[in-house]
Amino acid sequence: PDLAAAQALVPGASLDCLLSIHSQECSLQMRQSFGYHRRPEQQRVYVDQWLGGTPLLQVCRAVNLPPCHLVRFIATSHLGLSPQEAGRLLRDPEALATKGAAVERLGEGGCRRLVQEIRRACAVDHVSSPAVSAVQRWAGLEYEAVLIQKLRHAGLPFWTEEELRAKDALKTPDVMLQVPVMVRGHVVHWIDSKASFCSEALYHLEGREQFRRYVNRMGPGMVVYWHGFVEELNADPDVLLVDRFPRLADILRLPSAPAPAMGRRHSSAGAAARALAAPPAR
Repeated sequence: PDLAAAQALVPGASLDCLLSIHSQECSLQMRQSFGYHRRPEQQRVYVDQWLGGTPLLQVCRAVNLPPCHLVRFIATSHLGLSPQEAGRLLRDPEALATKGAAVERLGEGGCRRLVQEIRRACAVDHVSSPAVSAVQRWAGLEYEAVLIQKLRHAGLPFWTEEELRAKDALKTPDVMLQVPVMVRGHVVHWIDSKASFCSEALYHLEGREQFRRYVNRMGPGMVVYWHGFVEELNADPDVLLVDRFPRLADILRLPSAPAPAMGRRHSSAGAAARALAAPPAR
């Protein structure tokens, strides 16, 4: 993407924010058309074009298909590899593309061509390549570490996702506060970190249901979208969206409101919040 032009249109947006938006738009387009591309008869068309000598990238550009997806189609529908083996083929082409079923079906020359085209595909695919997945994974871990560092600096005790899973909790947020707090009038029992921009599409496709599960099991919470979010999405009274960790002055401790037990929601924090917000008795 032309990030310089994008920054000129949105001067206040960071490069990370713009890259996140671009990645989401590409993924959304792929999500909308992937059902068509993955039909067996359609995969066969693409594979036959490649087998006929059309370069892999040319096939992909003609139908707006991420190149690494076409590699997976070739691996599974033509070479008979499992999805897991197809993933390994992208990470290490020579390990699988130069022996076994690949040599039998493509010949040595075809295998050499496949290895070269896989390398080109991974170099230009900014949507579904192993490098993109690795960057997204490491960015997520980096911002989780930032969240934990800020919680410790604020002196707020918490359980990490690993600690919650050790207690047999499933589908947990990144942290659960041992003692809930109030942030800008919202009670917060748990916090989730997202190394992305939150668009309307991302929120409705992935975020809303995920956060609702947390609310149902642990009470209200907060999500940090480190690269920003669409302001109109901040409408759920049980889920506060922020783009940075709150200032210490914005955090009000609720020592009399213990964190709810996993799996059932307590109302003590809500009662404490209402009491704090209520006008003094006359």
